[in-house]
Amino acid sequence: MRRCVAILLFSFALVGCTYKYRHYGYEEAKISLHGGVLTVSLQPGYRQVSKDPNICEYRNPYCLVIVFEHDDPKLEGEKMALTQTASVNDGLSILQERDEGVLKLKQVKRGFRSKTLAVYERGFCNIELAEHSPVKVSGEVIFENKSASYDVILQPKYWERLNNGTYDAVMIY
Repeated sequence: MRRCVAILLFSFALVGCTYKYRHYGYEEAKISLHGGVLTVSLQPGYRQVSKDPNICEYRNPYCLVIVFEHDDPKLEGEKMALTQTASVNDGLSILQERDEGVLKLKQVKRGFRSKTLAVYERGFCNIELAEHSPVKVSGEVIFENKSASYDVILQPKYWERLNNGTYDAVMIY
């Protein structure tokens, strides 16, 4: 009898409380510009917002991350400038920035191969979104005294996962 009670208590401890976590994010966009690839993404922060006792959402603030990669490592030190404007459906501007810098070398591993790329990477954070609707990002890339504009729409994505805190804690040990 004691053995059955012990097994039942242990199994109830493993069941524990299960929480549903809702994640919101945005698809990234890739564009070819100036012989390289410009990647624009809007990445969520991980602040939990409780909707009810069993549901938590990870949401605001977001960071707009813009990465320019070029295959030619000889471009290290070349000057580059970015301007970007992000707005939501109703035209409300959520970001308007200009940034200047230089390309730096970065070792990128893809599969079994690695290569050295000239990379320019910038992030603009603390972007608050009232709702998860498509975000339009437009701007201009100035590189090697040439200007090219870009215009992308980042679509929202949503996924859920269940998490059991008690089970996770027991399995760690």
